[in-house]
Amino acid sequence: MSDIDTRALLAELAVLRALTAREAARADDAEARAAALEVLAAASDARAVGEAARADGEAARADGEAARADGAEVRTAASDKRAFFDRFQGMASSGAADSPSDVDCARRGAPAPQPAASADMLSAAPGADAEATAAAWRRFLDAHVREWCAPLPLARFTENTHVHPTIARLLRTIVPPALRARLRPTAADDVAAAEVEPDFVVTSARDATPALIAALIIVEVKLPGALATAESQARIYLRRRLFKICSDLDAHGERCDGAHAFGVATDGCSVSFLHMRSGAPAPGGSYGEATPCPVDVSEPLRLLGDWDFCSAAAFPAAAPAGFVALARFFSMPPDVLGAGAPLASLRARVAWAARGAARGGAAGAPEACELALARRLGCGGTSDVYECAVAGAAAGDLFVKVPRFVTASVRATFAAEDAALLALSDAAREGLVPERVGSGVRATADARAAARIGVWPLLVLRPRGVPLAVWAAERIAEAGGAAAGGAAAAAHARRECADAVARRLLDALDAAHAAGFVHCDVRPPNVVVVGGAAMLVDWGLAVRAGADARRRGVPAFAANRAFTQTSYVARPAQDALGALLTWVAVAHGAACAAPWAAAGGAFVDDEAVFAARKVWLRGVGDDERRRALAAVADAAAALDVEGRVVEPVALVRAVLGL
Repeated sequence: MSDIDTRALLAELAVLRALTAREAARADDAEARAAALEVLAAASDARAVGEAARADGEAARADGEAARADGAEVRTAASDKRAFFDRFQGMASSGAADSPSDVDCARRGAPAPQPAASADMLSAAPGADAEATAAAWRRFLDAHVREWCAPLPLARFTENTHVHPTIARLLRTIVPPALRARLRPTAADDVAAAEVEPDFVVTSARDATPALIAALIIVEVKLPGALATAESQARIYLRRRLFKICSDLDAHGERCDGAHAFGVATDGCSVSFLHMRSGAPAPGGSYGEATPCPVDVSEPLRLLGDWDFCSAAAFPAAAPAGFVALARFFSMPPDVLGAGAPLASLRARVAWAARGAARGGAAGAPEACELALARRLGCGGTSDVYECAVAGAAAGDLFVKVPRFVTASVRATFAAEDAALLALSDAAREGLVPERVGSGVRATADARAAARIGVWPLLVLRPRGVPLAVWAAERIAEAGGAAAGGAAAAAHARRECADAVARRLLDALDAAHAAGFVHCDVRPPNVVVVGGAAMLVDWGLAVRAGADARRRGVPAFAANRAFTQTSYVARPAQDALGALLTWVAVAHGAACAAPWAAAGGAFVDDEAVFAARKVWLRGVGDDERRRALAAVADAAAALDVEGRVVEPVALVRAVLGL
């Protein structure tokens, strides 16, 4: 190869190398650009992540602020609620609770009464029944003519001796059978020293005790010309009642904005009506803006006019406006007055007994449970009884007894019943008394609420029974309808029912007395029938023999001295007397009621009941009854005298031939 060719080839190689280098440089530049783009993309991604992180941080901070705001709002709401109830308590539990001082109440923050038209306040009542109201007014006029006596010339003019008897006569003509009115009862409160005495307390007829919280209507009476004082005193009692009701509702997580109470104030000449509300806010409202116990007071309506309560009265023939309004007021439906609907369920803590434990828990170990309630089987003096279902228990086997309201005395009756039934487990196995399945308390919403109302007791028992009056009526109806000699057969069936019931009651009392307990309230409503056999229930008034038993039970079936003496101790004789009088009621009374009990009328004097019982048992004016019941009357008289009978249950068995 020539030198020229060699140089040409070398030149081409040089060009090729240059081109290759240039291409490599271009590739390197492309890679560099790609790498730079990747870096830029990564930076962009990092910026996006940073932005997202900052956004998340802002959101988290916003959520934190919202949570803090919500927490503050909850704390504020809770604080407002506590402040509301503290104010409420201050208004309700004044040291001047028995004083009608408006100054004292205003100092404690009680709102001033607001005027309201009586027509508006009575809007929930049935319309006036002119004929029935006229008849009631005539009954009052007749009773006043029979019963009113002019006071002695030098007698001091007082509310109790001059005004109360006439107002009692007036109310007696218009209080319906569904209600029960009491003249100057001591209305139980949680603090014994704070017991108060409204002039009249009107409760449901099912209530045997006049606890202030159970009062549907409170009636306050003052001397003529002192209507404003009567209104002020009534407001004090209404505040006490409403605070207790609202505390109970709140403790169990229930709303109390619908709680309310009614009152009547009168000086005899005129009458006015009061309607007090809880003042609690509706759902969504603020306790901070709420004021406890606002009250409306109606305009005064003429009642007995200008009568001075000392001289003979000349009342008009037509019922005055105040009387007509009173008749409507007392005829308002029970749910409007605040009687309360049956419960559907109960959250509770129950210690189940070892025998027949409903859920297999260890005896004495309380456990939380939900008691599903079915029918309300009955309403006693302070408590209701419901069919009850609990997981693991036989269907339809249990019932629960729970108070409608709670005071210290109500708690004491539940503790007494629990102790008595625990001691009478052998009698329960024989079906003489209920079996104690468990005892417990209603669950409360929180500790603070529980502290306000204290313990709300309950008892789970078995088995359910048929009320004595229902069972006896069915047996008597069957006998009277199936036999040719109807009335005679029914009378014979009555005696058989009475004998069967008395045998079981006396056996139950033998067991109780052997265990050292006295029932203190033996009467037909406290007897149920299970499978044809009578069972003595409601041991809430039971005490140990020798303990104080004054005013335990009801006068119609109680020992006279338990209600008329200043002291009386429990003794087996009073139980035996109750069993004997229960026999009489089944054998001779309508629907197992005491045949000597006064028919109609809301007010019955204890002494009048005992006198009527003595007259009836002695057969005054009825020779056949006197001969038939001579031995029963003698035994009743002996049992009513302290220490007269050594073996009272044996005496009743002998007298009845059982």
